[in-house]
Amino acid sequence: MRLLLGDAHELIRELTDGSVDAIITDPPYGVFRGADAHLDTPQRPELWQECYRVAKRDAWLATFAQMPSLSEQHQQIIEAGWRYVKHVVWLKRTQTPAPSGLHRSHESILLYRKGKARLYDKTAPYWDTKIPLLGVGGVDIESVRRAFAELYYAIKHGKYRLKATTDALHQVHQRFKAAHNPINFEVCNVGNVWSFLSPRCHAKPRRYHPTEKPLPLMERLVRLLTCEGQVVLDPFLGSGTTAVACARLGRQCIGFEHNAEYLQVAQERVREAVLEAFDKL
Repeated sequence: MRLLLGDAHELIRELTDGSVDAIITDPPYGVFRGADAHLDTPQRPELWQECYRVAKRDAWLATFAQMPSLSEQHQQIIEAGWRYVKHVVWLKRTQTPAPSGLHRSHESILLYRKGKARLYDKTAPYWDTKIPLLGVGGVDIESVRRAFAELYYAIKHGKYRLKATTDALHQVHQRFKAAHNPINFEVCNVGNVWSFLSPRCHAKPRRYHPTEKPLPLMERLVRLLTCEGQVVLDPFLGSGTTAVACARLGRQCIGFEHNAEYLQVAQERVREAVLEAFDKL
């Protein structure tokens, strides 16, 4: 782990060409209103050019974004050479007050590719992928309940209870009966709508940074875009959640942070994560 104090626009110039497998970062949006003016300073276009330079031939860039800076940031990234791949929506499950009067309850994660980079772990636990969407209408619990109730009745009694049962439901039943291997309900493929509770809503552990992202969210990004042993760069490290995710998942991380206090927090969090990983060996 290399966690460095300084400005990202300067420190990234010290990295060699083609030295990182993925860039995963949460840059300043230019919309923050707080004591730390750095959080309200958008990144400069040359940063994305430098990210492209230090990225390997096949590499990923994942960046959090929010309007109105999202549009300009996207254009800068495309002009730097990256190819747009996917827009992921993070549902926070809570609302953040906004001057416009419409509270913010989601953020965007934009995925870009260099070369022929491929996705790695595209699965997640069912309870971590589908169940959280119930509260926001991402999954219709009533239709799920009705479908499984009818399937259960048919499997138990050998016939359907409802005369109006559709052919599609009958086909699902046949697949259940004909399956050679049990269906794995423990994991499923992730989509492009993710739901994670913001750290500020947890009593423990406490929130370390005003714009801190949930650790499970960052771990999903790390698993999706890299494999064990690869190198992740976070030019805007903050309190180090990206680095903690890398430490827990066996990846290397290079991080830049201009605030000495946040960097110290990041170093302590990574140290704890490494010790925890060793304890599990």
